Amino acid sequence: MQYSRLIACALAIPALVAFSIPEERITFSPESGTVLTKTFKYSASFELDDMEMLVNGQAPPPQELNISGTSTGEFVFVDEFTKVADGRPSELKRTFETIKTVTNSSTEHPMMGSQESSIESSSELEGMTVSYRWNDENEEFDLRFVDDEDADEELLEELLEDTDLRQLLPEESVSKGDSWEIDPNSLIALLAPAGDLKMKPTEEPEPGSMGSGMESDYSAILGDLEGSFTGELTGIRMTDGDRIAVIRLTLQVTSNKDMTDLMNEALEGSDQPMVPEIESVDSENEFDMEGELLWNMTKGHLKSLTLEGESNTIMDTAGSISMGSESLEFEQTMYLRSEMESELIFE
Repeated sequence: MQYSRLIACALAIPALVAFSIPEERITFSPESGTVLTKTFKYSASFELDDMEMLVNGQAPPPQELNISGTSTGEFVFVDEFTKVADGRPSELKRTFETIKTVTNSSTEHPMMGSQESSIESSSELEGMTVSYRWNDENEEFDLRFVDDEDADEELLEELLEDTDLRQLLPEESVSKGDSWEIDPNSLIALLAPAGDLKMKPTEEPEPGSMGSGMESDYSAILGDLEGSFTGELTGIRMTDGDRIAVIRLTLQVTSNKDMTDLMNEALEGSDQPMVPEIESVDSENEFDMEGELLWNMTKGHLKSLTLEGESNTIMDTAGSISMGSESLEFEQTMYLRSEMESELIFE
């Protein structure tokens, strides 16, 4: 009899342990009237790994080409949550305090020599305040400028409300060690906070140079993302009296995008002696990154996020270039590698 009771108790232990693990509901629930300063920073270094080329169907003599550079960005938004309901703001005022990116690049070619460029970009939105009001009928936010009635309404197009990264949270309650799937397209919210900010170089760059403004809208450059993006609750910690959820992020995603129009726009108006006519540009991107998200469960909003890793880009370009009375057809494949770091801090 005692033996059978011991067996019954042993069988019950796993169920009791599982039952005792607390579940956590991680939600967006700041109090109405909350004001947050959100600082997004990123840095990346890139270099050309390899390049293949055909001219009129033939491989030209090998020539060493070196391309490398760095890119940094800082975006500071001040968000006032006038009203919050149903897990999102009902009314939000966002002031775009800082919008700035800087791209430095270096190119070395045996025939064309060395070229250095430094391009700083910003946006007309800097210094402006935008109101986001939820429209129940359309199930989307209506946007308008606050105190800038004469501002260009086109600046509001493709702006996104969610800079709180609510899309990274689990939809259900979770326990320590639980993981969940995240939409791979959520990566765009990390690369392009607040959507298309209409970035433009503060000075006119050389057409087609690295950082000539093509990076200002990642949703257009990357297209739809596919692959794996997961979050895992690794623990709960106390910081300054607040309960902080610690979430590990892991992503391996890819995208394919036809960039023909973007490249032609970048080359438009060039005064260079030989400007190629672009027939097609196809870009394939791979991202392999990990990070940590801290969510303030007491106050109901993100506290900070760090993300780092690498991306690899394969860009296939086809076109022609005129040299006097002769036209040369070319096909080119470039392999680019980047090391990336991103940091978000909410205060």
